[in-house]
Amino acid sequence: MAKKCFTPEQIIARLRQAGISASQRRAIGGACRQQGVSEQTYWQWRRNCGRTEVDQLRLGDLELEDGRLEKLVADRALNFAMLEDAARPSL
Repeated sequence: MAKKCFTPEQIIARLRQAGISASQRRAIGGACRQQGVSEQTYWQWRRNCGRTEVDQLRLGDLELEDGRLEKLVADRALNFAMLEDAARPSL
């Protein structure tokens, strides 16, 4: 049997779908068969890629927070520059 190659996106999608099926009280084996992968492959993927999805979500949250903080710092720097200009004696 030829070995199938799955992209990381396909692996994450299959892990997510199997997790949804498992949460609906289905056996992992049945969920894996439905996704077209063996149960052993599922557990290997889960061990290797299971945290990837959580890490990606956390990274997205951190990037959003970073953007908000950068905007806040830019606003503060602009306000500070305006106050410095106003405090300088005009010539």
